Amino acid sequence: MGFQISVFQATLFVFTLYGGAYISEIIRSGIESIPHGQWEAAGSISLSYINIMRYIVLPQAFKISLPPLVGFYIGMIKDTSLAYIIGYVELMKEAKSIIGNTNQPFVIYIAVGVLYFIICYPLSKFVDRMESRSVSV
Repeated sequence: MGFQISVFQATLFVFTLYGGAYISEIIRSGIESIPHGQWEAAGSISLSYINIMRYIVLPQAFKISLPPLVGFYIGMIKDTSLAYIIGYVELMKEAKSIIGNTNQPFVIYIAVGVLYFIICYPLSKFVDRMESRSVSV
């Protein structure tokens, strides 16, 4: 096509498009989940559209959308291992390289699994806590 991009730029571009599509859909569904009566009540006290969104809709939509957003980010962290397909050196590709040098796949994959666990477990606990708070409210 007449231009060159690095493997990092291609990976960043693909994950940005992929993430942007899902995140926008999560936010959209959060906004649409706000009852129409909330919109009408805010309009009846003469709030502008921007103020309705700022003070009424978005705070509620954020609370509703936060658990799915964090769940998506957890999945996205795990999906980054697919970047090795286009040659980007990330955790799994580096693990395969180390396995080639040390010939100890079990130890290396356990270490990689522990690293993914360290990253994802606190996020999943955060989602659990947010979902339990939103149910009790």
